[in-house]
Amino acid sequence: MKSILRSISAILATSIITTCLFASVANADIVKNNSDIVFDKENFEIAEDATYCEDHINVITKTDLPDEKLTSLPAVKDVSELFSGKDYKAYKVFINEDYDVTSAINELNEEKFVLYAEPDYSDIKENGISDIKDKSALQWHHDAIHTFDAWEQLDKLPNKGGRVRVAVIDGVFNLQDPDIYFNVNMVYSCDFSTGVRKGVDWYSDPSDHANFCASLIGANPNDDNGTAGIASGTYNNRVELVCISVTKVSGYDTLNYHAATETDISAMAEAIVYASESKCKICSISLELSKAAQTKVIELAVDTAYDNGMLLVSASGNTGTSTVNYPACCSKAVSVGNLYVDATGKLKVSPNSSYGKVDISAPGSRILSADAHYTTSIMTGTSMAAPIVAGVIALVMSVDSRITPFEAYEIVKSTAIDVDSVGYDTYSGYGCVNAYEAVREAVKKYAPSYLMNKTVSNDGLKETPYNSPITSKEVTTLLINTLTNIQGFSQSDYSFTYIHNLTEGNVTLANYFSFVFSSSKFWNQAYKLDTTEFISLVFKILYGEQMNANIVGMINYISQFKVANIKILHMILSMESTQDTLRVKFPNMPIGDFSDPTLFWNKYNY
Repeated sequence: MKSILRSISAILATSIITTCLFASVANADIVKNNSDIVFDKENFEIAEDATYCEDHINVITKTDLPDEKLTSLPAVKDVSELFSGKDYKAYKVFINEDYDVTSAINELNEEKFVLYAEPDYSDIKENGISDIKDKSALQWHHDAIHTFDAWEQLDKLPNKGGRVRVAVIDGVFNLQDPDIYFNVNMVYSCDFSTGVRKGVDWYSDPSDHANFCASLIGANPNDDNGTAGIASGTYNNRVELVCISVTKVSGYDTLNYHAATETDISAMAEAIVYASESKCKICSISLELSKAAQTKVIELAVDTAYDNGMLLVSASGNTGTSTVNYPACCSKAVSVGNLYVDATGKLKVSPNSSYGKVDISAPGSRILSADAHYTTSIMTGTSMAAPIVAGVIALVMSVDSRITPFEAYEIVKSTAIDVDSVGYDTYSGYGCVNAYEAVREAVKKYAPSYLMNKTVSNDGLKETPYNSPITSKEVTTLLINTLTNIQGFSQSDYSFTYIHNLTEGNVTLANYFSFVFSSSKFWNQAYKLDTTEFISLVFKILYGEQMNANIVGMINYISQFKVANIKILHMILSMESTQDTLRVKFPNMPIGDFSDPTLFWNKYNY
């Protein structure tokens, strides 16, 4: 449970911006032709309410510009090159003390040799959320995309295409976890989270989200935890992972926590280009920056990596709207949607999967994979779907060393399983990836004498249900209760992402109140209270109303027990009367298991 809470907090506590521009259906095809990036300096505006670095900005210039030309400007204190593309250079430009970000950008955008200056936004979030602690679904995604049939076809080939190098850009990885250890390239794996590339970070608390995504691609199928990476192959010899950290967390206390405080888009952009320069053929990224914080640096990074021969596979997002954010919205990135299985056994687009510019889809709901703490978790989101797609593309490339990632992706598109409608649509793209048919198509071209004639189908898939949506009124009530009754807790500490994930029904009441009641802001106030006052605070947060006679009587009853406050809290939440009241008050919100002994409040003796 601890690993689930950690993964969920990294998602729920990060701020994002919500508005987005959309790609047309024509942009769904990833083509090798160069597309011009429009640098509209005259209409530049900083995204409203965006978070960005105060001491530097990002600047794009022509490739042949000498650094001295930039450093000679009054606003510029120093420069550091991020990366160089075919026609452009991207810089991190540190500004002088007499300038702020706005004035520096305005001054640089007036220079003809500056193509574009923009803030270094830091509103980067993950695209997955921990789900219920229920492994009954196991790894249903393998059945849906026919992974093991694809492996069977690959094992019949006399010659192997060799290991395909795949980058995973995410948080801090635990590279010592045996699930991925044997497939990680330690030479190229690195950490960009502080804005400067350095070796692997062995000391920061690792991100379950990062390991989860990497394991979906390259987890060892021969260990004993029941997980298997899509691209591992039968003998764990088909994929080589380059794990690149760009976000770092400083703790897991939900109400105090701000994810990726040391991260900015320049780090993400630099990491993308670095992966392509490290001979990675595919890059899976399940992080995003809002399209409202429009960034040419990310667009240029994706283009540069593409020109270097690497295909970027990115999660489309979990807003449930036609808002596909960076980098998935870039024309040369593959944007991935999230699928689940409904009660009839059919693949469907998940309600919280972003749509509009979606190229392809994959299972992403209640997916089991290995986390960073030597256990497994179940998570839901486009974060899970993106590495599955990347893994399938890698499997296709492993058929023959001559297959490029671009050719492999075209094969994956042509063999995809239709979802809801025939052919392309803006919700599922070209449909659900089919690992077996994609590998078989590659074998048909490169090794036809070894072609299997096995037929596969998706009949009999088990349902991966979604909970009923929570009404906005219920969510508002919960937030008001918490904001009102925890002293010093500002509304800005809650993010749009948190509210949205609640409305999608992905969080139970048990987990919600576990977040609230494990917060240091709650306990800092609780330490000052006697037993009766402590219990009163708990009830106020739970119900947001004055205590009636029954509640007062309950408080008097509980107060007689001379136990730690954490035990009292557990008693309150475990009582049937408490849960009955919550069921009436929040009828559409899943309750969860308040008596689960692994919940945070029953572990520590406050």
